[in-house]
Amino acid sequence: FDGRSASIRARQTHLTKALCDAMMFTTKTNVALINSGAIRIDDQLMGVITEYDILRCLPFPANLIIVKTTGATLVKALIRGQAMIN
Repeated sequence: FDGRSASIRARQTHLTKALCDAMMFTTKTNVALINSGAIRIDDQLMGVITEYDILRCLPFPANLIIVKTTGATLVKALIRGQAMIN
């Protein structure tokens, strides 16, 4: 699970996919977005993933927010986010 800053800020990794999958499962939604800056591990997780590893990934308290939106609005948000990648 690649949680290195350079990786998660540029593309989807197994770690970011797992985090989004967990959010979608918990909220029973079809899409999940996460601010890559909230993922603070800057490391690669290997072997058995522990609760401590997850807490290292997401050390700040956060609420999951469910929003109904149109596909067009979602596309605009994704295009804007893609444009922000350096």
